[in-house]
Amino acid sequence: MLGVALALALSGCGDGTDADAGSGNDGGGLDAAAADGGGALDAGDTDAASPGDDGGSTDGGATDGGANDAGATDAAVAADAGGCSACFPRAYAFGRDGGFVREQRRSRIEPCAGFIHTRMGFGSGGGTTARCSNDVPACDAPGMVTVGDVNAAFAHPDVVAAFAAAPILYGRDTRPVDGQVFEIEEVGGAIVTVGSDCGSVGPACVAIPPGVAALQALLVRLETERLGESDCDTVFPP
Repeated sequence: MLGVALALALSGCGDGTDADAGSGNDGGGLDAAAADGGGALDAGDTDAASPGDDGGSTDGGATDGGANDAGATDAAVAADAGGCSACFPRAYAFGRDGGFVREQRRSRIEPCAGFIHTRMGFGSGGGTTARCSNDVPACDAPGMVTVGDVNAAFAHPDVVAAFAAAPILYGRDTRPVDGQVFEIEEVGGAIVTVGSDCGSVGPACVAIPPGVAALQALLVRLETERLGESDCDTVFPP
């Protein structure tokens, strides 16, 4: 009996040892798995965040936006450097007045870059009226009068002073003897009239300022060029 009891006791010790070992192994395995799993999750999170940080759309967007801003700035600078003016700031009418003629012709420029030419007849029945229009080139038109050329001529100090003093007559007015003058009108506003050179008329005649004479010559040239373009070339054939 003593031998049987001793054998049972030893068997119980063996089972306890196995249980402890299993428990220890299982516990160690769970702890290791938890540690490994946590490490894997941490590493995954870090890796997932890294590409977003390194190649993220925020950095790319900022770069693209900067490039666009720089391009717009360069384009604006290039336009300024080329002296390209897209629009007339206001409307002006110009042409000759007076003389023993059967018709009167008048040209007009207006925002943005419009040109209009009108002919009014003086017949007994009221005459006939014809009209044409086209656009003045804004820039990049070698050999032709552009919007920028006209704006520069109107900005000349002589011209600015003339409109500030208007209505004003420069030179001699020969309309009383069937002569003509050239009128430049800010539509709905002041009129600057340019007559013939003063010559030896005397101090009562106000000499034509160089800037005003240059503006007149430019407007006459502009009218000639525009009448040669569509649709003016068909309404008023040469």
